[in-house]
Amino acid sequence: MILKFDKFLEDMSKVKSKESISDVIQIKFEKMCEMIYIGSNGISFPYDDLNHDQDLSFWTEDKDFPILKEKMDNLIVLINNDHSLADKDISNEIWNMI
Repeated sequence: MILKFDKFLEDMSKVKSKESISDVIQIKFEKMCEMIYIGSNGISFPYDDLNHDQDLSFWTEDKDFPILKEKMDNLIVLINNDHSLADKDISNEIWNMI
């Protein structure tokens, strides 16, 4: 599933203003996780698509993208090293690990 910008804005508008920056980053990250795919070398994230698809470029333009990318890279490495982590809940069981 490819997340479009208008859907992303709609989801982010549901974030309560009193939520911390960390909560907002976590919500964005969970949305990014919807784009993870399984390739021939394990799971991957479509960074090239973010750079070349106008519908997805909002991700790279987001002020939190460096943090999101670092966490995504960590998640990909963790899951490719331990496939059992793929069954765990991102927000409750993996977030603090990455």
